[in-house]
Amino acid sequence: MYDDLGSDERGISEILGTVLLISMVLLGSATVIIFGASAISDATEDTRTEAATDYLEEVDSRLATLSASSDDPEVLFDPQDSAASDYRINRDGYLNVTVNDNSACSFQQPLSSIQFEDTNGNTVGYEAGGVFRSDVGGSVLVTPPDVVFSDGTVSVSLVNVTGTFDQARNRVRLNATKTRHSTEAFTSRLLRDKCARPDTVNVTVDSRFSGAWRDYLIEETGVPAANRSAPGARPVWVELNDTMLHPSVNDRENNVINLSEARNPGQPPYMDPGATLDDDAPPELGVDKSAGNTYTTYVGPLTNRSPQIGRRISVEGLNVTGPPLDVTLILDESGSMGGWATPSCTPADSDNEWTKMGAAICAAQDFVGDLNQSRDRVGIVSYNSQAYYRQVSQQYLSDDFAGTNETLDELDHGGNTRIDLGLDQSNSVFDLKGNDTRQKVAILLSDGENVCYAYGCNPDLWSIEAAQQADNNSITVYTIGFGSGADEDLLEDIALAADGAYYDANNASALEDAFKNISERIQPKDAVAHSPISSTVTDSGGTTFAPEIPGKTGHIANTSSGFLNINDPTAPTNYRHSFSLSDGETFEMNVTDYQCRDGHYNVTGQTVTAGGTTRSVARCTDFDSKNGTTYHGDIYVDGERPIPLLRTSYATWQTDVNQSLKQFPSVSINKTTGKLNTTSNQALVVYDLPPTGSGSQNTMALLVRIGLAESNSAGTGIVTVRVSEATVD
Repeated sequence: MYDDLGSDERGISEILGTVLLISMVLLGSATVIIFGASAISDATEDTRTEAATDYLEEVDSRLATLSASSDDPEVLFDPQDSAASDYRINRDGYLNVTVNDNSACSFQQPLSSIQFEDTNGNTVGYEAGGVFRSDVGGSVLVTPPDVVFSDGTVSVSLVNVTGTFDQARNRVRLNATKTRHSTEAFTSRLLRDKCARPDTVNVTVDSRFSGAWRDYLIEETGVPAANRSAPGARPVWVELNDTMLHPSVNDRENNVINLSEARNPGQPPYMDPGATLDDDAPPELGVDKSAGNTYTTYVGPLTNRSPQIGRRISVEGLNVTGPPLDVTLILDESGSMGGWATPSCTPADSDNEWTKMGAAICAAQDFVGDLNQSRDRVGIVSYNSQAYYRQVSQQYLSDDFAGTNETLDELDHGGNTRIDLGLDQSNSVFDLKGNDTRQKVAILLSDGENVCYAYGCNPDLWSIEAAQQADNNSITVYTIGFGSGADEDLLEDIALAADGAYYDANNASALEDAFKNISERIQPKDAVAHSPISSTVTDSGGTTFAPEIPGKTGHIANTSSGFLNINDPTAPTNYRHSFSLSDGETFEMNVTDYQCRDGHYNVTGQTVTAGGTTRSVARCTDFDSKNGTTYHGDIYVDGERPIPLLRTSYATWQTDVNQSLKQFPSVSINKTTGKLNTTSNQALVVYDLPPTGSGSQNTMALLVRIGLAESNSAGTGIVTVRVSEATVD
């Protein structure tokens, strides 16, 4: 019985075991199926994400080519391992670049992020030329973006993609025109006005991949902790200060100067401790940036001519001397000169009585009588259909004035008029016997028009060419039209071509006046004398810098210390002071007026029209350098009103300084406000020099330039931006 019971129990156990074994197998199979399917799904997603990463790296390369093209190209967006619709364009983030913490100098652009996200929450994206990946643990960089920091410069290149990937095959097309406009607009916003020279550049990025962006920006720039966002913050940012930017915009270290800081201490900050502008006599200027720099410094007159500081003097006896004169009288002997006139004298030849020829002879003889026989010479050329040398004592240019007058009495009238031949003969006289130590003058008288009937004859043109030839040889030609038949237009053109003047003489009296006026022009009875003036610059170390006048200066008078007379009208070029100024140094400017010694004013041959009267210009050849007077000057910088330059009562012989400003593009005065417009590193120092009074106010304006100007040293290339505009279609 017990055996049977045991047998049954064993049977039951075997059945249960079989059932349990089957159950375990089924459960295991189910478990394998469930967890295996999940693992397969994860592996599949990882494969898709990796494929998306690879494809976005390819997209990066394609879009880089797209943005580099200047045409209207396109690239194909056609992922092979997934549908194009699996990718989307996310524009929730942005990239911002701001210069000098100034919102007006800021560029901000939405980040067009082409993203692929798998079912596990992993995302891979292309934005700003880089590829990024993120998961629940954070984000990492796959390939770097086109935000580059190199040698103190910042370069940003973005592709702004708009549209959706809603087709199996999508094309991304570049709009070249919109790209150019966007790039120009953003660039102009960044580096303009007060932001033209960046002190700081801030780059801020808001992105799903902010962590990776932060790591990249820190590694790329190397900025310290104080110049970057905290870990985990969004958005992320870095800021480059002037020590990190290119040396050309590090205003503390480079040679950029702002002299206005002396009027507004502490502004701009890079000028600390500051600039010196002291108006006390003598004026003092300087700079100190505590940078150990050396600045190239220039001081010179605000004019392209000599300073023109002068006084009117009388030419009496030997008080004023001038260069000796060589004069040719080119006189018309054509038949029309036999016309009626009333000469001021009785001509030796009775045929010339009561004729224009007689009037011309008398006026010419009076002119010769006004010359200085001890040093001047006269030559005579006459012309009608031909031209003739009228030698005096067998000389083309003679100081035998009695013989000259006798030769003039021999002139006659007859034939036609050929002005060009008379001018040619006069030029030949100067070629043969003239020299550069003498002032050369020709006086052409005509009462008619050129006459020439030969084929190809063009005497008017040839007359102008002869006058131009005279001008090339430093011969001044004055012309006189005698009577109503004179060719005024031609005579005016001849005088203009040879730096002379035209006189209209309708009768014998007017003819006398014309010759008299020419005499006064070439040997005036009074003159504008340029006062001897010297300028020195002395730095705080005691070094004195003399004025420099490039060219030949051996004839220019100087002080006992060898400092040249900067006001000599015959100087070959304008004067200047050029020297180096170190940080912390200042310099004083001295302008000293001296007295010319008696008998040492010398007429130069130059003329100036003052008060409606043409006067000669005289220079001082020697002066007493021990008894000069030093004058006070006022300093003006950008934005100030240079009062002495705003008045209109300049000396009648002095060029208005405001007119001279046209030669200096970096300096101007606002006509409405009267304020000075100039660069940051420049100042004007303005002097009032004697004599003073109505019509005699002598103003001398000096331009001072230290180092470099902010405007001329703009931060070109420090921040560059390119935004390529593309659409999906």
